[in-house]
Amino acid sequence: MNAKAFVYSLLFAAAGTSAMAQDISSSWTGFYAGLHVGEGQGTVTYREKSRDVTLSDTTGIHLGFMHDLNDWVVGGKLSYDKLDVTGTSDQALLLRGSARVGFNAGRFLPFVTVGSATMNSDSAKKNVTGVAYGLGLVMKATENVLVELEYNRFEFVDQLKKETGLKDVDVEGGVGELSISYRF
Repeated sequence: MNAKAFVYSLLFAAAGTSAMAQDISSSWTGFYAGLHVGEGQGTVTYREKSRDVTLSDTTGIHLGFMHDLNDWVVGGKLSYDKLDVTGTSDQALLLRGSARVGFNAGRFLPFVTVGSATMNSDSAKKNVTGVAYGLGLVMKATENVLVELEYNRFEFVDQLKKETGLKDVDVEGGVGELSISYRF
């Protein structure tokens, strides 16, 4: 079973148990860890010529912490992803660290996020650091199981020149992810 099928089966199981869940607390405080899958689009620009790429079969793991401040929830998340760049033989590894702020709506938590991202691809052969930002929605399927839908953008504009010596190359993209986490 591949990683996507595994995460999707966990999500369906969590959705089934959410109907049986009773008395789910509205507190979001605590650590959480989980798996995520996604798809996305990116653009590589070299000397003012752009090439669109598909970021397919995105899979990853994440670890985070949230602190409930009544109406608002603040926290941080560390995420590690493997991205397949369709149309090339390239794979990229993406490490993101981000802060998030969300509104406590009971079982639901809409949020925004901002942080940094570090990418290493087969073609660049070096780490490149840029900015990452996004938004999403978390739902408590049970007291300890979180289901999340999130969209993140990342930009490595002018970073390849500084960190690898490649001139006039910019990389940016976005990934939509579906995740399941266990809160402990």
